[in-house]
Amino acid sequence: MNFNPDYYNEFTDSLLPANKLIDKLQYFCDHNNNGNMSIILDIGCGTGSTTKLLTGLNCERIIGCDIDPKMIGFAQQHNKTPQIDYLVQDFGLPWHQLDDRLRRLAGRVSAVFTNYAMAWIWDKQSAAQNIAKLLAPGGLFVANILYDGDIAQCLPKPERQKCYELIPYPTEHDFIGGWIMSLKNAGLSKIDIDYWEPTIVMSEQLYLNEYIEIPMNWFKHYYNNGRNQDVDNLLKKLIYDERCRPVDQLSTDGHKQIEIINSTTSISGDILIIIIMVGAQAVNPNVLLAIGLNAETGIGRAVDRIGGQGFGADISGDEEYGAGGVRAADDTAGSAVIVPYN
Repeated sequence: MNFNPDYYNEFTDSLLPANKLIDKLQYFCDHNNNGNMSIILDIGCGTGSTTKLLTGLNCERIIGCDIDPKMIGFAQQHNKTPQIDYLVQDFGLPWHQLDDRLRRLAGRVSAVFTNYAMAWIWDKQSAAQNIAKLLAPGGLFVANILYDGDIAQCLPKPERQKCYELIPYPTEHDFIGGWIMSLKNAGLSKIDIDYWEPTIVMSEQLYLNEYIEIPMNWFKHYYNNGRNQDVDNLLKKLIYDERCRPVDQLSTDGHKQIEIINSTTSISGDILIIIIMVGAQAVNPNVLLAIGLNAETGIGRAVDRIGGQGFGADISGDEEYGAGGVRAADDTAGSAVIVPYN
Protein backbone atom coordinates (compact mmCIF):
# COMPACT_ATOMS: atom_id res chain seq x y z
CA MET A 1 0.00 0.00 0.00
CA ASN A 2 3.06 2.20 0.22
CA PHE A 3 2.09 4.29 3.26
CA ASN A 4 4.68 6.25 5.22
CA PRO A 5 4.57 4.83 8.79
CA ASP A 6 5.82 8.05 10.41
CA TYR A 7 3.11 10.09 8.71
CA TYR A 8 0.43 7.41 9.14
CA ASN A 9 1.13 7.10 12.86
CA GLU A 10 0.30 10.78 13.42
CA PHE A 11 -3.36 10.46 12.43
CA THR A 12 -5.91 9.74 15.13
CA ASP A 13 -9.06 9.11 13.07
CA SER A 14 -8.79 5.37 13.74
CA LEU A 15 -8.47 5.68 17.53
CA LEU A 16 -12.14 6.38 18.30
CA PRO A 17 -13.34 3.37 16.25
CA ALA A 18 -10.56 1.24 17.77
CA ASN A 19 -11.58 2.13 21.31
CA LYS A 20 -15.18 1.25 20.47
CA LEU A 21 -14.05 -2.25 19.46
CA ILE A 22 -11.88 -2.54 22.56
CA ASP A 23 -14.93 -1.74 24.70
CA LYS A 24 -16.70 -4.67 23.00
CA LEU A 25 -13.75 -6.91 23.80
CA GLN A 26 -13.69 -5.74 27.42
CA TYR A 27 -17.40 -6.50 27.80
CA PHE A 28 -16.93 -9.91 26.19
CA CYS A 29 -13.98 -10.62 28.44
CA ASP A 30 -15.81 -9.58 31.62
CA HIS A 31 -18.91 -11.64 30.83
CA ASN A 32 -17.54 -14.74 29.08
CA ASN A 33 -13.94 -15.52 29.95
CA ASN A 34 -13.65 -14.90 33.67
CA GLY A 35 -12.07 -11.53 32.97
CA ASN A 36 -9.18 -12.70 30.79
CA MET A 37 -8.23 -13.86 27.30
CA SER A 38 -5.27 -15.93 26.21
CA ILE A 39 -4.49 -14.65 22.67
CA ILE A 40 -5.70 -11.62 20.69
CA LEU A 41 -4.85 -11.30 16.99
CA ASP A 42 -4.79 -7.80 15.45
CA ILE A 43 -5.18 -8.03 11.65
CA GLY A 44 -3.81 -5.02 9.78
CA CYS A 45 -2.04 -3.64 12.83
CA GLY A 46 -0.20 -0.92 10.89
CA THR A 47 2.20 0.99 13.10
CA GLY A 48 1.10 -0.92 16.20
CA SER A 49 -0.35 2.15 17.94
CA THR A 50 -3.76 0.51 18.14
CA THR A 51 -2.28 -2.90 18.96
CA LYS A 52 -0.64 -1.33 21.98
CA LEU A 53 -4.07 -0.20 23.23
CA LEU A 54 -5.05 -3.88 23.47
CA THR A 55 -2.53 -4.34 26.29
CA GLY A 56 -5.10 -2.65 28.54
CA LEU A 57 -7.13 -5.86 28.33
CA ASN A 58 -6.31 -8.82 30.53
CA CYS A 59 -4.63 -10.87 27.82
CA GLU A 60 -1.59 -13.13 27.93
CA ARG A 61 -0.41 -12.57 24.35
CA ILE A 62 -1.15 -10.18 21.48
CA ILE A 63 -0.08 -10.76 17.87
CA GLY A 64 -0.17 -7.93 15.32
CA CYS A 65 0.12 -8.70 11.63
CA ASP A 66 0.24 -6.43 8.58
CA ILE A 67 0.98 -6.87 4.89
CA ASP A 68 3.43 -3.92 4.86
CA PRO A 69 6.98 -4.69 6.13
CA LYS A 70 7.58 -0.97 6.77
CA MET A 71 4.59 -0.83 9.10
CA ILE A 72 5.77 -3.90 11.00
CA GLY A 73 9.27 -2.43 11.25
CA PHE A 74 7.84 0.76 12.75
CA ALA A 75 5.66 -1.24 15.15
CA GLN A 76 8.63 -3.32 16.30
CA GLN A 77 10.63 -0.19 16.97
CA HIS A 78 8.00 2.04 18.56
CA ASN A 79 5.11 -0.07 19.87
CA LYS A 80 6.66 -3.34 21.01
CA THR A 81 6.06 -4.71 24.50
CA PRO A 82 6.87 -8.13 26.01
CA GLN A 83 3.21 -8.99 25.53
CA ILE A 84 3.14 -8.20 21.77
CA ASP A 85 4.64 -10.00 18.77
CA TYR A 86 4.51 -8.58 15.23
CA LEU A 87 4.76 -10.36 11.90
CA VAL A 88 4.38 -9.53 8.21
CA GLN A 89 1.35 -11.30 6.76
CA ASP A 90 -1.15 -10.94 3.93
CA PHE A 91 -4.25 -12.23 5.70
CA GLY A 92 -6.16 -12.71 2.46
CA LEU A 93 -3.99 -15.68 1.45
CA PRO A 94 -5.39 -19.21 1.65
CA TRP A 95 -4.85 -20.94 4.99
CA HIS A 96 -2.01 -23.19 3.80
CA GLN A 97 -0.01 -20.12 2.69
CA LEU A 98 -0.17 -18.31 6.04
CA ASP A 99 2.89 -17.99 8.24
CA ASP A 100 3.49 -21.15 10.31
CA ARG A 101 3.38 -19.03 13.47
CA LEU A 102 -0.23 -18.15 12.70
CA ARG A 103 -1.34 -21.62 11.62
CA ARG A 104 -0.03 -23.03 14.89
CA LEU A 105 -2.65 -20.88 16.65
CA ALA A 106 -5.59 -22.68 15.00
CA GLY A 107 -8.47 -22.99 17.47
CA ARG A 108 -6.59 -21.08 20.18
CA VAL A 109 -7.25 -17.37 19.55
CA SER A 110 -9.66 -15.81 22.06
CA ALA A 111 -10.39 -12.75 19.92
CA VAL A 112 -9.59 -11.51 16.41
CA PHE A 113 -9.51 -7.71 16.21
CA THR A 114 -9.19 -5.57 13.10
CA ASN A 115 -9.64 -1.82 12.83
CA TYR A 116 -9.96 -0.11 9.42
CA ALA A 117 -7.97 -2.88 7.74
CA MET A 118 -10.55 -5.18 6.12
CA ALA A 119 -11.04 -2.81 3.19
CA TRP A 120 -7.48 -3.71 2.14
CA ILE A 121 -8.07 -7.48 2.15
CA TRP A 122 -9.22 -8.37 -1.36
CA ASP A 123 -9.99 -12.07 -0.85
CA LYS A 124 -12.88 -11.96 1.63
CA GLN A 125 -13.58 -15.70 1.52
CA SER A 126 -10.02 -16.71 2.43
CA ALA A 127 -9.78 -14.09 5.19
CA ALA A 128 -13.10 -15.15 6.72
CA GLN A 129 -12.09 -18.82 6.66
CA ASN A 130 -8.74 -17.95 8.27
CA ILE A 131 -10.50 -16.05 11.05
CA ALA A 132 -12.88 -18.96 11.70
CA LYS A 133 -10.00 -21.46 11.85
CA LEU A 134 -7.99 -19.35 14.30
CA LEU A 135 -10.80 -18.61 16.74
CA ALA A 136 -11.09 -20.77 19.83
CA PRO A 137 -14.52 -22.23 20.68
CA GLY A 138 -16.56 -19.33 22.02
CA GLY A 139 -14.06 -16.82 20.63
CA LEU A 140 -15.01 -13.39 19.30
CA PHE A 141 -14.29 -11.49 16.08
CA VAL A 142 -14.58 -7.68 16.14
CA ALA A 143 -13.93 -5.37 13.19
CA ASN A 144 -14.42 -1.86 11.88
CA ILE A 145 -14.83 -1.88 8.10
CA LEU A 146 -14.31 1.45 6.37
CA TYR A 147 -16.15 2.02 3.08
CA ASP A 148 -14.69 4.96 1.20
CA GLY A 149 -18.00 6.19 -0.18
CA ASP A 150 -20.13 6.18 -3.31
CA ILE A 151 -18.12 9.02 -4.80
CA ALA A 152 -20.09 9.18 -8.06
CA GLN A 153 -23.54 9.58 -6.53
CA CYS A 154 -23.40 13.39 -6.66
CA LEU A 155 -22.81 13.43 -10.44
CA PRO A 156 -25.50 13.79 -13.12
CA LYS A 157 -26.59 10.39 -14.44
CA PRO A 158 -24.52 10.33 -17.70
CA GLU A 159 -21.35 11.40 -15.87
CA ARG A 160 -22.08 9.00 -13.02
CA GLN A 161 -22.27 6.09 -15.46
CA LYS A 162 -19.00 7.14 -17.08
CA CYS A 163 -17.33 7.29 -13.65
CA TYR A 164 -18.57 3.78 -12.83
CA GLU A 165 -17.09 2.56 -16.11
CA LEU A 166 -13.71 4.14 -15.34
CA ILE A 167 -13.69 3.01 -11.70
CA PRO A 168 -16.11 0.09 -11.21
CA TYR A 169 -15.83 0.10 -7.43
CA PRO A 170 -18.35 -1.91 -5.35
CA THR A 171 -21.42 -0.32 -3.81
CA GLU A 172 -21.53 -0.18 -0.02
CA HIS A 173 -24.27 -2.83 -0.15
CA ASP A 174 -22.04 -5.20 -2.14
CA PHE A 175 -18.87 -4.41 -0.23
CA ILE A 176 -20.23 -4.79 3.31
CA GLY A 177 -22.61 -7.54 2.23
CA GLY A 178 -19.69 -9.46 0.78
CA TRP A 179 -17.95 -9.45 4.13
CA ILE A 180 -21.11 -10.43 6.02
CA MET A 181 -21.77 -13.40 3.74
CA SER A 182 -18.12 -14.48 3.77
CA LEU A 183 -18.07 -14.47 7.58
CA LYS A 184 -21.42 -16.26 7.74
CA ASN A 185 -20.28 -18.92 5.25
CA ALA A 186 -17.13 -19.45 7.31
CA GLY A 187 -19.26 -20.29 10.36
CA LEU A 188 -19.50 -16.96 12.17
CA SER A 189 -23.27 -16.86 12.17
CA LYS A 190 -24.00 -14.64 15.17
CA ILE A 191 -23.16 -11.28 13.70
CA ASP A 192 -23.63 -7.88 15.34
CA ILE A 193 -23.55 -4.88 13.00
CA ASP A 194 -23.32 -1.23 13.98
CA TYR A 195 -23.23 1.46 11.28
CA TRP A 196 -21.92 4.90 12.18
CA GLU A 197 -20.04 7.87 10.76
CA PRO A 198 -17.03 8.90 12.86
CA THR A 199 -15.46 12.20 11.84
CA ILE A 200 -12.13 13.96 12.15
CA VAL A 201 -11.18 17.61 11.61
CA MET A 202 -7.86 18.46 10.00
CA SER A 203 -6.12 21.02 7.82
CA GLU A 204 -7.48 21.02 4.26
CA GLN A 205 -3.95 21.37 2.93
CA LEU A 206 -2.76 18.34 4.89
CA TYR A 207 -5.70 16.27 3.70
CA LEU A 208 -5.20 17.15 0.04
CA ASN A 209 -1.41 16.76 0.14
CA GLU A 210 -1.19 13.56 2.16
CA TYR A 211 -4.21 11.95 3.77
CA ILE A 212 -6.42 11.72 0.68
CA GLU A 213 -3.92 9.25 -0.79
CA ILE A 214 -5.33 6.58 1.53
CA PRO A 215 -8.86 6.46 0.04
CA MET A 216 -7.41 7.13 -3.43
CA ASN A 217 -5.28 3.98 -3.17
CA TRP A 218 -8.39 1.97 -2.33
CA PHE A 219 -10.30 3.23 -5.37
CA LYS A 220 -7.26 2.79 -7.64
CA HIS A 221 -7.48 -0.94 -6.98
CA TYR A 222 -10.67 -0.88 -9.10
CA TYR A 223 -9.34 1.17 -12.04
CA ASN A 224 -10.62 -0.37 -15.26
CA ASN A 225 -8.15 0.91 -17.87
CA GLY A 226 -4.95 1.51 -15.96
CA ARG A 227 -3.90 4.66 -14.18
CA ASN A 228 -3.63 8.09 -15.71
CA GLN A 229 -3.45 11.61 -14.34
CA ASP A 230 -6.89 12.67 -15.59
CA VAL A 231 -8.63 9.84 -13.77
CA ASP A 232 -6.51 10.49 -10.66
CA ASN A 233 -7.58 14.15 -10.66
CA LEU A 234 -11.24 13.21 -11.10
CA LEU A 235 -10.97 10.67 -8.29
CA LYS A 236 -9.38 13.19 -5.95
CA LYS A 237 -12.16 15.72 -6.57
CA LEU A 238 -14.93 13.14 -6.11
CA ILE A 239 -13.47 11.87 -2.82
CA TYR A 240 -13.17 15.42 -1.52
CA ASP A 241 -16.75 16.28 -2.51
CA GLU A 242 -18.16 13.07 -1.01
CA ARG A 243 -16.27 12.95 2.30
CA CYS A 244 -15.30 16.49 3.24
CA ARG A 245 -17.26 19.34 4.78
CA PRO A 246 -16.00 22.90 5.49
CA VAL A 247 -15.29 24.00 9.05
CA ASP A 248 -15.62 27.66 10.04
CA GLN A 249 -12.79 27.68 12.55
CA LEU A 250 -9.19 27.96 11.34
CA SER A 251 -6.46 25.73 12.73
CA THR A 252 -4.08 27.07 15.38
CA ASP A 253 -1.57 27.91 12.64
CA GLY A 254 -4.21 29.76 10.59
CA HIS A 255 -5.00 27.12 7.95
CA LYS A 256 -8.45 26.31 6.60
CA GLN A 257 -9.90 23.17 8.18
CA ILE A 258 -12.30 20.50 6.93
CA GLU A 259 -14.26 17.70 8.57
CA ILE A 260 -13.80 14.24 7.05
CA ILE A 261 -16.73 11.84 7.39
CA ASN A 262 -16.00 8.11 7.41
CA SER A 263 -18.64 5.50 6.62
CA THR A 264 -17.89 2.73 9.11
CA THR A 265 -19.53 -0.61 9.82
CA SER A 266 -18.57 -2.27 13.10
CA ILE A 267 -18.97 -6.04 13.15
CA SER A 268 -18.68 -8.53 15.95
CA GLY A 269 -19.67 -12.13 15.72
CA ASP A 270 -19.35 -15.71 16.59
CA ILE A 271 -22.69 -17.66 16.19
CA LEU A 272 -28.38 -15.64 14.54
CA ILE A 273 -27.90 -12.46 12.92
CA ILE A 274 -28.63 -9.28 14.86
CA ILE A 275 -28.53 -6.14 12.75
CA ILE A 276 -28.51 -2.67 14.27
CA MET A 277 -28.18 0.22 11.87
CA VAL A 278 -27.21 3.49 13.56
CA GLY A 279 -26.30 6.56 11.49
CA ALA A 280 -24.32 8.63 13.94
CA GLN A 281 -25.20 11.95 12.35
CA ALA A 282 -28.93 11.40 11.98
CA VAL A 283 -30.32 8.88 14.46
CA ASN A 284 -30.89 9.20 18.19
CA PRO A 285 -29.61 5.87 19.58
CA ASN A 286 -32.09 6.13 22.50
CA VAL A 287 -35.12 5.98 20.19
CA LEU A 288 -36.14 2.67 18.63
CA LEU A 289 -38.51 2.36 15.67
CA ALA A 290 -39.95 -1.11 15.26
CA ILE A 291 -41.97 -1.97 12.16
CA GLY A 292 -44.23 -5.01 12.26
CA LEU A 293 -43.24 -5.97 15.81
CA ASN A 294 -46.25 -7.39 17.66
CA ALA A 295 -46.71 -7.53 21.40
CA GLU A 296 -45.57 -11.13 21.53
CA THR A 297 -42.10 -10.24 20.19
CA GLY A 298 -42.22 -7.10 22.29
CA ILE A 299 -40.90 -3.70 21.39
CA GLY A 300 -40.93 -3.22 25.15
CA ARG A 301 -38.15 -5.74 25.59
CA ALA A 302 -36.16 -4.15 22.79
CA VAL A 303 -36.62 -0.64 24.20
CA ASP A 304 -35.59 -1.91 27.60
CA ARG A 305 -32.22 -2.86 26.09
CA ILE A 306 -31.49 0.75 25.19
CA GLY A 307 -33.43 2.39 28.02
CA GLY A 308 -35.02 4.97 25.74
CA GLN A 309 -38.22 5.47 23.79
CA GLY A 310 -39.89 3.09 21.37
CA PHE A 311 -42.18 3.69 18.44
CA GLY A 312 -43.92 0.66 16.99
CA ALA A 313 -45.70 0.49 13.65
CA ASP A 314 -47.90 -2.51 12.88
CA ILE A 315 -50.81 -3.16 10.58
CA SER A 316 -52.85 -4.15 13.62
CA GLY A 317 -53.94 -1.44 16.07
CA ASP A 318 -55.00 -3.99 18.66
CA GLU A 319 -53.38 -3.13 21.96
CA GLU A 320 -52.52 -6.73 22.71
CA TYR A 321 -51.21 -7.70 19.29
CA GLY A 322 -50.21 -4.28 17.93
CA ALA A 323 -46.52 -3.36 17.74
CA GLY A 324 -45.44 -3.22 21.36
CA GLY A 325 -48.95 -2.49 22.69
CA VAL A 326 -49.82 -1.61 26.26
CA ARG A 327 -48.09 -4.73 27.49
CA ALA A 328 -44.81 -3.64 25.94
CA ALA A 329 -45.14 -0.11 27.30
CA ASP A 330 -45.63 -1.50 30.79
CA ASP A 331 -42.53 -3.69 30.46
CA THR A 332 -40.01 -1.12 29.33
CA ALA A 333 -37.75 1.30 31.14
CA GLY A 334 -38.64 3.88 28.49
CA SER A 335 -41.98 4.19 26.71
CA ALA A 336 -43.65 2.57 23.71
CA VAL A 337 -45.99 4.35 21.30
CA ILE A 338 -48.23 2.50 18.85
CA VAL A 339 -48.53 3.89 15.31
CA PRO A 340 -50.83 1.65 13.21
CA TYR A 341 -50.02 1.69 9.49
CA ASN A 342 -51.84 0.45 6.39
